[in-house]
Amino acid sequence: MTPLHWYRHVAHGDGGIRLAGQDVVEVARPADADVVVLAVCLFQPHRDPAAWARVVADPVLAARPTRVVAYDCADDEIVPPVPGWTYFRCGAPRRLVDAYPTLVPFPWPSPDLGWIRRDAPEGPERRYDVTFQGWVRLPVAERALASVSQAWSGPDAARVHLQGHADFHGYRGHAAGCHRPNDAGSGLSEETRRREAAYREGLRHAWLSLAPESIPSVLRYRTTEALSCGRIPVVIGDGHVFPFADRIAWSRIVVDIAGARAHEVGPILREWLRTVPPEERLAREAEARATWARWLDKDRHPEIMATRVRERLEAAA
Repeated sequence: MTPLHWYRHVAHGDGGIRLAGQDVVEVARPADADVVVLAVCLFQPHRDPAAWARVVADPVLAARPTRVVAYDCADDEIVPPVPGWTYFRCGAPRRLVDAYPTLVPFPWPSPDLGWIRRDAPEGPERRYDVTFQGWVRLPVAERALASVSQAWSGPDAARVHLQGHADFHGYRGHAAGCHRPNDAGSGLSEETRRREAAYREGLRHAWLSLAPESIPSVLRYRTTEALSCGRIPVVIGDGHVFPFADRIAWSRIVVDIAGARAHEVGPILREWLRTVPPEERLAREAEARATWARWLDKDRHPEIMATRVRERLEAAA
């Protein structure tokens, strides 16, 4: 394997962005590098027009724009990449992917929630069919939750575990839901702790975990969180892009429902549970966890980025 030499450019801040892996070598000078990695998340300088102008005009980056690697992880803030840059974008919406051919849709750096299920029964019986705990910001989420509640009404109501909230108790240095029960000094409020406990309870005992969009066209954090726990996320919305679609059989490990059908989510999931037997569900859960470990684990992001960068350089050679 040909070594990949990279230079870590920290002139505009250091967000810890780096490459790693076999035959991936950090060098001390940009002139010796195959690629220059902008070490800060793009949204940080982009918030200041003067700082962003300095990034775009930076001579180290401008010298070989097709060899610049940049990263962004900023929810609905759209930072337009400089043409030619290899641009890794978490939660990239379809409109951005279509506009920039060098953009690489990338997974959120969500935590490993595999520990949640370690003491959970893994057989064909589950306490819940569907779970959701989180922010209900858009009508698509409201309609989806209402549809599920209606489809599991009456004696089946106990088979769903749904808690939607109008306010956001989110990230305190980590994604919501990632803290272990006895985390000390994490600065979480009692309400956040309560919600996280409910989130863990749902993931531990359910087959399906709802992940309706909370930002239009952006794949929700809950998607990769569920996969890390070996659960099947139900993605509801439009215009999102699944990362590494050329490597991951997403149709095996997610249920993807268009936003226009949010009012039908309940019947759709009822049919899924009827037609996918428990043994197949268990196989898909194992596949979900394995996929997360191979392609989505945030601890492997530097190696995964390096793989994609190497592939692009080889394709352009």
